Amino acid sequence: MRYLKYIIIFLFIPVFIFASGGSLYTRVGLGEFYNTYSARRMGFGELGVAVSDVENLSSYNPASWYRLGITRIETGMTFNGASIDNGSQSAFYSQTTFSGFTIGFPVDHDNGVSLVIGLVPVTNVKYEVRNVQNDPAVGDYTEIYKGDGGISKIFLGTSYKLPFDFIIGASLDYYTGNVSYSSKFNFNQAVSSTNAEFLRENSYRGFGGTFGLISNDLSGIIGSSSIKDLRFGLNFNYISDLTTDSTLSTVSSIGTTVYNKGSFNTKVPYRIGTGFSFNLEESFLIMADYLYQPWSNFEENSQKSYNLKDLQRISAGFEYRNAKKLFGGTFWEQIILRGGLSFEQTQYEINNTGIEQYSLHAGFGIPIGIGNFLDFAFQYGVRGETGANLFKENFYKAAVSINFGELWFQRFDR
Repeated sequence: MRYLKYIIIFLFIPVFIFASGGSLYTRVGLGEFYNTYSARRMGFGELGVAVSDVENLSSYNPASWYRLGITRIETGMTFNGASIDNGSQSAFYSQTTFSGFTIGFPVDHDNGVSLVIGLVPVTNVKYEVRNVQNDPAVGDYTEIYKGDGGISKIFLGTSYKLPFDFIIGASLDYYTGNVSYSSKFNFNQAVSSTNAEFLRENSYRGFGGTFGLISNDLSGIIGSSSIKDLRFGLNFNYISDLTTDSTLSTVSSIGTTVYNKGSFNTKVPYRIGTGFSFNLEESFLIMADYLYQPWSNFEENSQKSYNLKDLQRISAGFEYRNAKKLFGGTFWEQIILRGGLSFEQTQYEINNTGIEQYSLHAGFGIPIGIGNFLDFAFQYGVRGETGANLFKENFYKAAVSINFGELWFQRFDR
């Protein structure tokens, strides 16, 4: 309970921090999907499907929970900033978000059974575009396009160790969230035209599941004393059609008028990832991953989007911890270092041009007690280009996660 104050601080900081703006590409589809909410995984490339969680919790692959030794809690925050350039103008936008909350309980160590519950963000929509226009009839006026919101999920999952040391995991996911889009026209006060705003508000809900597999140790096939715990991983995420309640309305000087209201289904494509990891010379954890999601199958109210295509992502990274100084070493000897690279063919296709993304990742973890860490991560990336009437984003992400363990709900043999 001595760590309760950390939880309270992390839960309430987002209430007092307000920032606006984000990636303009989130106008398309359901916005930007989070690959991770963990500072640890952001530090080595965001994925890590074959990486097991000992001091951390991740919903990316439920099979990774099989090594939990004590009850663990993780929460955090993420800062997103983007410098956007269309070739003639540039602007900087930023946003700070809550990274979610997860808690995991080991149930049966011998069989790798753990139970994990969490509330984490899944998608994010955050943009604002202003454009000054001129019309001979009404003079100058400003167009303002905004989007705000996102989808989160509540999940409950478990892991289990099969014979021959294969590990499986699964979670039941419930998705819920709201996204609002607005188009606003502000006219010069010198003319008689009335300002107008058009709103579209979507509310999403639905179930899904995440399934994962981690292989047994295959390092014996390599026959090298330097490589240990070589494992391959696989995960599959399925989301059922999301029930979408949509409201279309207008806002003017006489009030708000709802002119269309109804429900439809939103079809979200499955996501599949694979990769491997191994320990090198005991202190290095090396991993590489591939992620695929066919966004060309996305449908909203039975309508496909021509601005979406299949997503592919590859990443590679490392994590270094001094294996000989994990316990009993000095503060500096216990610091964990991380780094990684990633390349993504995003789901966005604007003006028949696919949007690509390149990123550098770095991070570190500092001990705040035995087996407890405060993790920091940084990501710098480039998305898009300025040609073909597009825009280029230099984006920056910084994440902090606090994770700690307690001997809660533990059963000891007498």
